[in-house]
Amino acid sequence: LVAPRLLGKLLVHRAGSGVLAGRIVEAEAYLGPHNDPPDPAAHSFRGPTPRNLVLFGLGGHAYVYTIYGQYFCMNVSCEFEGRAGCVLLRALEPVAGMEEMAGNRGLASDGMASEKLARELTSGPSRLCQALGLTKLLHNGLDLVKKVRRKIGIQKGLIVEEAVPHRLYLRMTVNERIQHGTLVVSFVTLVITGFMLQFPDAWWVIHIRRHFTHVFEWRGIIHRVAGVVLVAAGVWHFAYLAFTVRGRQLFRDLLPRIKDGFDAYGILRYNLGLAPEKPKFARFSYIEKTEYWAMMWGSIVMGITGALLWFENTSINLITKLGYDISKTVHLYEAVLATLAIIVWHFYFVIFNPDVYPMNLSWLTGWLSEKEMIEDHPLELERLQREAGKDGGHGEAPGGGPADGPGEGPAKG
Repeated sequence: LVAPRLLGKLLVHRAGSGVLAGRIVEAEAYLGPHNDPPDPAAHSFRGPTPRNLVLFGLGGHAYVYTIYGQYFCMNVSCEFEGRAGCVLLRALEPVAGMEEMAGNRGLASDGMASEKLARELTSGPSRLCQALGLTKLLHNGLDLVKKVRRKIGIQKGLIVEEAVPHRLYLRMTVNERIQHGTLVVSFVTLVITGFMLQFPDAWWVIHIRRHFTHVFEWRGIIHRVAGVVLVAAGVWHFAYLAFTVRGRQLFRDLLPRIKDGFDAYGILRYNLGLAPEKPKFARFSYIEKTEYWAMMWGSIVMGITGALLWFENTSINLITKLGYDISKTVHLYEAVLATLAIIVWHFYFVIFNPDVYPMNLSWLTGWLSEKEMIEDHPLELERLQREAGKDGGHGEAPGGGPADGPGEGPAKG
């Protein structure tokens, strides 16, 4: 039953350099020892072993094993706990990240016709694992449907959610939301106008040029204006941190702590199905802190290198042509890194995460419900309730602040 339903589904690997994805076009089912007759070709034929233990666990986990001592094959477990059965993924149709897949396979993406390359990339169990960068060490036992399974369980009544009062807690003030909105608009404008210059023949640039014939005449001006707005938003945010009570508390809450390292390890174990509960986060999780400080560092780097590129004659006199070229390279790759961080990481946590889809609305409304606080910031909720000393009404954090804060950069709200 499972194998045909997997056909047409996407297998997505969010790698460090982007998203690699393919549509499943070939799959092969293997029945476990509980079937009559059992399948002698199945890894579970002789019962559970340390190698195949994933197959005897809850369905929906990745079972990755080694063949010929160097290649990997990926299966999806699909039985109840204690019973074994799986589907081997035999072939994918690449849909995203073909160039990186070709690099993982050791193929030259520009030396083969695209149709032939697509066939060669992921046309076998070990080929698709190599192309997507899937390994036994990192991906065996990975829970592929943990959050989706929980949602379905809630819908079917198999998981009973505890009743939660409908209270709202302030997450972002109007000031903070305006800062965040300014950051969003300026950043998106910079990305579009910057990559237009770097990749003038890209399909999306050609589409823009077709509809706005004089866009390149205005591109440079728009890019510089957006850069000034971004720098102004940064200055605004620094002043907010320094001269307001809420801003100073925001800064203190965003400082890294030893607990963040333990939380990251705990989330890894939880996502791999090795821990029954995920760690409890305070006002900001390690994810939000990482994104915030990456944004702060990136904004400073982009602001300095952007100014050097803008006033090129002065820059070359001060730092030589070599320094100017280094600034240009740093500016480009920092922009690529920031864009990938937003698309791959931030968009997942505030949009595509099944727990928040279709969107975390705190960046628009400024409020989080008590249910959202319990799910994402239970330690912060406990603190607020202790300080309030009573129930009811809207709960405003005395020092509480934005999870997706203005000038803070991308983070989960």
